[in-house]
Amino acid sequence: MPVSGGIERKKVATSHGRYYSARIAAHRRKKLIVIQNIRTRKAVRGIRTSPITIKARISEREALAVLIGTQIGAGVLGLPYAASKVGLIPALGVLTGVMLLLLGTALIVLKLSAEMGGAQMSTIAGKTLGKAGGWLMYLSITLMSFGALLAYTAGMGKVFASLFGTGEVAGSLIFWALASLVVYKGLEVSGKTELVISYIVLTLFVGVIFMLAPHAKLENGLYADLSGILSITGVAIFALGGHTIIPDIYKGLGSYEKTKKLVVLAFLIPTAIYAAFMASFLLVFGRETPRWPRRALSPSMAGPAGSWATSSRCSP
Repeated sequence: MPVSGGIERKKVATSHGRYYSARIAAHRRKKLIVIQNIRTRKAVRGIRTSPITIKARISEREALAVLIGTQIGAGVLGLPYAASKVGLIPALGVLTGVMLLLLGTALIVLKLSAEMGGAQMSTIAGKTLGKAGGWLMYLSITLMSFGALLAYTAGMGKVFASLFGTGEVAGSLIFWALASLVVYKGLEVSGKTELVISYIVLTLFVGVIFMLAPHAKLENGLYADLSGILSITGVAIFALGGHTIIPDIYKGLGSYEKTKKLVVLAFLIPTAIYAAFMASFLLVFGRETPRWPRRALSPSMAGPAGSWATSSRCSP
């Protein structure tokens, strides 16, 4: 029996004396005409099942700077102290394991966001886990962001006060005003700002590493104590967390493949810097690594390690 359009052409008696298959085909043609007219009027090109293409608003360098800048922050300052509780080799193992785990979840977030047209994490959670999951994700991100903003505003207030003598409250207000302006301007301005800030921060970290390198001794960090493994794991997760910005980067670049490549680099580059930064302190101070790195870099550091000039542990 002949087949047309996947439907067997059978002669069926009707009141109009036509073939049943012909009536179905005519009905389909009418539906297609209606759909084409709607698409023409609304300029709809059709439903995409692959990642959508959006006109890029930021460059790849700016996108990478935003991704790295989202990760590098206060978390890295706690890594040396947390690593001193477990030793250099276990700390490097934990840092690498956490990086691989978070990189995998970041790629999952990117894929789901791209398939949903650049949806945010709360929307992704809502569509995959239900309404309760979406609200839970939204509340967790809100609380995390609010806490981070408070911490950075207070911290930058102290920095402004020490640099310009403005007072901590005034310094915090200045930082809040500048940061609010950047956020108000959107992702394009954020990318350019993060590009400059990331270069400055990375330069500072590299400078600290080179300052400590001449005083490093391998035996200072070669010990293992797994009692602090949970602490270093928590600090590493905080230091490498930056999943919430991935949907915005994808929409800003408009390319899934480019964003995927930058997400991988955004985890590898900070992890390498974190490892070197952490190792530089452990190889100099070992178990006596101070809680705040700025104390270690002070010319008259208090504590068991003594000062830079007199400490036998720091002497070249």
